Amino acid sequence: GKYTYKIVEDDSKNLGGITYSQEEYFVTIDFTNDGAGKMVVSTPVITDANGGLAVPEFKNAYIIVSV
Repeated sequence: GKYTYKIVEDDSKNLGGITYSQEEYFVTIDFTNDGAGKMVVSTPVITDANGGLAVPEFKNAYIIVSV
């Protein structure tokens, strides 16, 4: 079967002064049976939110906050 996983940056810690990247990427992998009882895994395909081939890149911004 075909499986697709979404890659996003985890911003759940909500650290002050950091603006997290909103980029989303998708990894698709296909598992098939080769007919001889072995599972065959395709080469992962990584795409961006528009469906184009991509290399994941997350860019963050940091602003120093006085305490």
